[in-house]
Amino acid sequence: MTVEYDGSGFCGWQAQPGQRTVQTTIEGAIGSLTGESVSVLGSGRTDSGVHALGQVCAFDTSSGIPPDRFSHALNAKLPEDVRAVRSWQAADGFNPRFDAKGKTYGYLVLVSPVRPAILRGRFWHVTAAPDVGAMAEACPIIEGEHDFAAFCASGGGAKGTVRNVRRLSVEAHGPDPMPYMGRGSAVIGFTVSADGFLYNMVRIIVGTLMDVGYGRIGLREVGEAVATGSRGCAGITAPAAGLCLLEVNY
Repeated sequence: MTVEYDGSGFCGWQAQPGQRTVQTTIEGAIGSLTGESVSVLGSGRTDSGVHALGQVCAFDTSSGIPPDRFSHALNAKLPEDVRAVRSWQAADGFNPRFDAKGKTYGYLVLVSPVRPAILRGRFWHVTAAPDVGAMAEACPIIEGEHDFAAFCASGGGAKGTVRNVRRLSVEAHGPDPMPYMGRGSAVIGFTVSADGFLYNMVRIIVGTLMDVGYGRIGLREVGEAVATGSRGCAGITAPAAGLCLLEVNY
């Protein structure tokens, strides 16, 4: 299935004892629908507060519900902050994590003098506008196949840190891209596509670009981060709230 969720009310995707997670919520809904105890595999973990529009998961079921109708039936059992968008019968042995060829994440920054009351948890809120042109200049330095050790937080457990960032872009929308966001607001959107991601990799890439936009680090430091793998050369880790898994490619 392809599922989307608002990560604000979850402690991430992965099942954790005593915590509300997306995985256990979907497993419980399937159990309620079919009477089966199933294990749901995801294409990857998303952290607490991270959203998804295109998370892919898989599970085995003996239910007689047609595969293409399963998502519709399951939505009657799911809470409002999780939706099954599409379901289909996968090939035998399909693994949503290990068969994935790449993923695309989006990240949103809201520039506004006042922290919003509505749509909170969907953006990284900042009050001062960064230099989007400078951030765009830094994108090609990060794109390509590199050792992304500088853009990885500790605790991820990845066996290797070489990844291929196929696309990295940043663009600004505004001022006042959405009237109800408030006068003087603007939205900055980041898109990152890669063959795989390390722990907090997207959030550190965004944080690094924002530091460039605010003049805290320059293009030289970004190049050094890519070349040396030194976490100290890269920027801060952006908050989880602005991050969304958009698509998984197979």
